Amino acid sequence: MFLLEGYKSWSGTFAWTTTGSTKTTTYTYTVIRQDDTTFNFDTVVEKEMEPPTDSAEQLEAAAALGPLNAKMLQFVTDNYGRKIGNGQCYDAAAEPLAAIGAKAPDGTKFGLEVSLSLVLAQMIDAWLTVCVSQVSLEEMGPGDVIQFKWCRWKGDLPNGKGYYTMYAGDEASNGAHTAVCHSVQDGGKVFIALEQNIGGALAVSHRSYRTGDMYEGEIKAYRPQEP
Repeated sequence: MFLLEGYKSWSGTFAWTTTGSTKTTTYTYTVIRQDDTTFNFDTVVEKEMEPPTDSAEQLEAAAALGPLNAKMLQFVTDNYGRKIGNGQCYDAAAEPLAAIGAKAPDGTKFGLEVSLSLVLAQMIDAWLTVCVSQVSLEEMGPGDVIQFKWCRWKGDLPNGKGYYTMYAGDEASNGAHTAVCHSVQDGGKVFIALEQNIGGALAVSHRSYRTGDMYEGEIKAYRPQEP
């Protein structure tokens, strides 16, 4: 967005919802005129949600880890854009485990723990945070269940224009967030997760996570097991 003559600044927020496989994003802008009066306007964008394009390749990778991983990934991918269970993040893992005949979760333990990434954030001052410990998630694979705990990220945007922030786990869930691994890239430095209840949207979508940008929190990965 650019400013015409006579306007001082602007700010914007966005929120999105899903209906079936359609994602509706509403952008709300506030514009400040030179005389400090303001006005607001909305822009609405609708887009069909699609799973990551390399899903067939990742299903092969999941099968190499075990038949349950392949079934797990297939189930969640088949329900992309739809609500699993009641649409909460936990259901995106617990419901598929039940459907494929795998061992039921024990709380937030979804099988055999295969990987751990832990970041201990040390505040140096109000502007600087140093990550004093970090472990790659290179053992995690497609079809594994991901359990986040109070995770925070901040990093440069891929196009180099600005930065992004994101989180997994908030006060409403006591810091917990659950997802299913779609793929792991670059030796565990990047992974794509299939998840629900992101931005209030109670349907399966996906996000890309860069572990090098994570500055706080804990991630565990679990492999589905036989009962």
